[in-house]
Amino acid sequence: MIESHNSAFQEFLNSKKVSTEKGIFAKSNFANKSQIFSDILAFAKIVDLKKVKDERINLSLKLIADNDIEYKNLISTLTSNVNLSHGRLSHLFKENIGVSIKNI
Repeated sequence: MIESHNSAFQEFLNSKKVSTEKGIFAKSNFANKSQIFSDILAFAKIVDLKKVKDERINLSLKLIADNDIEYKNLISTLTSNVNLSHGRLSHLFKENIGVSIKNI
């Protein structure tokens, strides 16, 4: 099964004509399954899936990595540092990283 909510990986899958619905593999017309898996492996080796297009999410990831933030303060710390509402931050995390902010 292929599942991803990462926008870069979604774009890659779309370029390979792999259809997904809500981040989960739906269907594809590829005949050679081993080739698509080789392509996915090659993609994963060259693309940093932790680096996303939205700099606010990159800043959030850096804040998480560089600071010892207690979970109870995580959302308020991130939202105040990146100037996003909790809802928008959660949405962007899900869209760019593949997990909801509440699941970190």
